Amino acid sequence: MGKQNFLKLPQWLRSNAFYRTKIKTDSGDDQWANTPCVPVHPYDANVISSENEAGYHTLFLDLDQEHWYTKSTNEGHGHLAIRTHLRIDQLKEIIDVLVKHNVLQQGIKRQVDERGCLTLRMPGMRKDVKEDNMSFEELAEQGRKPRPVDEKTDTRYHLALPVDTEAMKDFFDSITAKDDPF
Repeated sequence: MGKQNFLKLPQWLRSNAFYRTKIKTDSGDDQWANTPCVPVHPYDANVISSENEAGYHTLFLDLDQEHWYTKSTNEGHGHLAIRTHLRIDQLKEIIDVLVKHNVLQQGIKRQVDERGCLTLRMPGMRKDVKEDNMSFEELAEQGRKPRPVDEKTDTRYHLALPVDTEAMKDFFDSITAKDDPF
């Protein structure tokens, strides 16, 4: 790994265990059990363990899906979108587990229950800027002309709007039967 790579890790990961092992090219490879992880100095490691010095584990995700990450305006926080095709019940199942283990805040669970979807702030939108937090109605009251979406003709925006979950399921069923349009 080398000193330079080690120093790229955030401080809170530097107390995790470090190993040298054969790195498999396919995580489905059944030879994982025969490959020992030998504890080594961090500068000589080629893998980092999820386990820290207190015996707790850090959630590591080796994402095999296209994804997008952006830092939040709150220091150390961020937003992650993973390109998947989940039904609302599947999304809720994942959210429930992540909330249960304090990876996500309880408000995320309420958001998906109330809106039927999750939402993230657009890049550049800040919680602490009044105009960024105004609703459609508040902008209109100030004489601004936010552009509503014509739901009947502009299908690009349907997934960002609160929708009937049964209609959403039918929509996903119809598109997954065809070539992936995304």
